[in-house]
Amino acid sequence: MPEHITIRFTMKFWAIDRWEHNPTSIQQDYVQLEFDSHPVIDLFGLNSNDYSSLPSICGVDDKSEVKDILVFGSIPHSNDSLILKIISQLNAKSKDESFGVREIKLIFSTTSTVAPLCAIIPVQSYRIQNCTCPKRFYDFGIICKECHPSCDSCFGPSETDCYECNEGYYFDGAGCTGCHSLCSRCSGPNYNQCLDCFAGFILFEDECIASDRCTIPFTMATCSNSCISSCAHLDKALWDETCYPPCLGNTISGFKGFCHGKFCFV
Repeated sequence: MPEHITIRFTMKFWAIDRWEHNPTSIQQDYVQLEFDSHPVIDLFGLNSNDYSSLPSICGVDDKSEVKDILVFGSIPHSNDSLILKIISQLNAKSKDESFGVREIKLIFSTTSTVAPLCAIIPVQSYRIQNCTCPKRFYDFGIICKECHPSCDSCFGPSETDCYECNEGYYFDGAGCTGCHSLCSRCSGPNYNQCLDCFAGFILFEDECIASDRCTIPFTMATCSNSCISSCAHLDKALWDETCYPPCLGNTISGFKGFCHGKFCFV
């Protein structure tokens, strides 16, 4: 885990089936977040009357759900490890009330972040404030202004005010910085720090190469959009010529390998 003093986070929730919120009762349905030993965050509660007319997608047919409840926030944190707990406070069995969570994104910031905890949600929510602006916009008094182009979501106008970085950018500890032009997602600015590639290119050993370069004996891993060697050795110094795709003209002299400054000579 990189050195940091703040964690900025975003995540998506689904509230599945009929949650209940009764202000006069202690029996209320909600979910909590806990980052290590920090105080528990009461995340959100929903009133089933507010969303009972929504269609059911993955829950019980006669009960609705709210999907893609985007949650944004930040907490002070500097430990070199993190335990994130998502705690259910639902008062019925899972077949009647449940939730899902996906796309948890964490940014480890070296700067102190004061950002509101809020949720973008299509119905009234409780225990957590509704974000005043949609994703990719931030609150500027009485209006919503667009985030910096490097941010996919934000709490201010600068590249240092991102909750998450846009495609083609990575978080350098303070703000979102551009990836190498070959990378659509990356862990750093160099050509061999790619995490994903643009259309027509494929990931090989952290580099983006033309997809037609992934030839026998390499295979395409479609789920990860990557090119994989059939060789068992992790140490490429132990690979023989059969571990690499053949060079043009089937010549191999002078090559050091594939895709890491390694060239075929004809």
